[in-house]
Order: sequence, then structure tokens, then C-alpha cells
Amino acid sequence: MKYQGQERQDELGLNWDSFKWRNYDYAIGRFMNIDPLSEKYAYQSHYNFCENRVIEARELEGLEAFFIHGTQSSPERWTENSVNTIMQLTNNSISNTNFSWQNKSKLTNDSSDRKEAAKSLVEYISTNRIKGEEITLIGHSHGGNVAIQAAKMYYEQTGERIDVITIATPTYNTPKGAKPLMEDPNTQLGYKAIKNFLSLFNTIDGVQGGLAGSNYFNQLGSHDGTYTRNVGVIDVSDFYSGYEFLDAHSFDIEHPSTIQNAINSGDIKRPEYPGSAGSADDPKNKREIKK
Repeated sequence: MKYQGQERQDELGLNWDSFKWRNYDYAIGRFMNIDPLSEKYAYQSHYNFCENRVIEARELEGLEAFFIHGTQSSPERWTENSVNTIMQLTNNSISNTNFSWQNKSKLTNDSSDRKEAAKSLVEYISTNRIKGEEITLIGHSHGGNVAIQAAKMYYEQTGERIDVITIATPTYNTPKGAKPLMEDPNTQLGYKAIKNFLSLFNTIDGVQGGLAGSNYFNQLGSHDGTYTRNVGVIDVSDFYSGYEFLDAHSFDIEHPSTIQNAINSGDIKRPEYPGSAGSADDPKNKREIKK
């Protein structure tokens, strides 16, 4: 039995409605946990439900960053340690690793397959996000390409900009004079749709830049502060030799400490708004555009 799509917990005679981040006892009409979004809605009680509009409103759930797995993978790839590490690079407090595009992520998937996956991701975001809160998409391997396409699609539907983080994602830069590619963040639509873009990779990886695409996204800026940052080398040499180029493709889950080290050293930063180091409108991260 469910209410507003939530699961009723009958185990041990609890009879609670589990609203993801807090539990509701319908027998007494009370939550037993403080709303994790209470600081965002100071005018509301910490314990009330749907802003006391239970007929037409839905209960909000968490500030979520969406994780997208790569080729021939699944949501189960994400580990608690790797997710917690990457979350430091977002402005979100809750992670969502449940999105799957396994039906399209076969070894030979192409941009058309990833386009269909991006459509599904847009629908998934629309169903699971909180209106008014920031959205961050984090994609590994070709999941990053799905994220880029989804960010553009979502902007075209809603006009809302998204932060994107790609991990070991093959790059497909638009050739000069060619039609802009949907998996290239540095297009006019990309500038509009993606607020902050961060690419994490290592040079031992033989999938990104070897078996698929290249390593570097073109670094182009735009007048409104959108920018692309290539982290450069995430040092994984303590864990992989040159012969382990396939294993190095999954450095983020096998050795998240390599990313943590880059965070600790200040090589990569979470975007802060407005005007702070690492933000889209930080002058250091802007590129001049020829008129």
C-alpha cells in the first residue's frame, strides 16, 4: 500500500509511511523526523506535511544530484565512498544513483542510443527533482555523454540550467564548420543549458581517448560566465600501470582517493555562487570571446 508513491512500512507493526528522508505516522498525524529541507522553508513548521496542502500538493524530497552509469554498466556501479567523494564537487545534499539506461548501454551504443537514454533521464529528473533547487548530473564514461544531451534537452523544455560533471567520458568535439554535436557542451545550446561543466579523467585510461572519443573537451567560454574546466590529470599512477588502461577507466570507484587528493589540493573545486573561486563567474574561469 502506498500514499503519494511512498511505501507503507508494515514490518514490526510500525505502520509508517516512509517518505525517503523522514517517516510519517498516519495514526497520530505526525512526522518523527525533522524535514531536511526545513532551512529552505523557514516559514513552515519543521514537522508539517505538504505545506499543509494535502489535497493538491506533494511532499518534497531531498536536494538531489543524479548519477548516470556508463556503457555495459548499471546503477550498482556506484559505491558509497565514490558518491560521497564526488558530492563534494556539487551544491547538492542528496545523491540519486537509481537511474538506469542499461537497455541502451550495450558495448556498441552510439549517440542515437544515448539520445534515447537522455530522453529517459529528462523524464526521470522531472519526476524526482525539487522545483527551484539546483540540478547536477554526474555521468561516468558514456553516461557523461547522456548527461550532456539531457542537460540540453531539459533546458529546451524548461529553460533551467544544469551543472554537469563527467568522469572518464569520451569527448566528441564539434568539427569546425560542422553542425553542433549534442554531446559537445561547448555549443551555443550548451552555453545556455549547462551552468558549470567539470571533466574528470586520467591519462592512463585507454577507453576515454583510446577506444572511444578523445580526452579533452574544447575549452571555450561564453559571455554569460558558462565555462568548461578540464581537470587535467587525476594522478592514478600509484594504482595503475600503463598496461592497466582498461582498469583505469573505473578509477573513480576503485580509487576515489585520487579524486579526493585533487579536491584537497585545490585542483578541483565545487562551484560556488556568485563570484567565488571555482564559480562560473570567477574571472579566472572565463574565456574571452572574439566578436
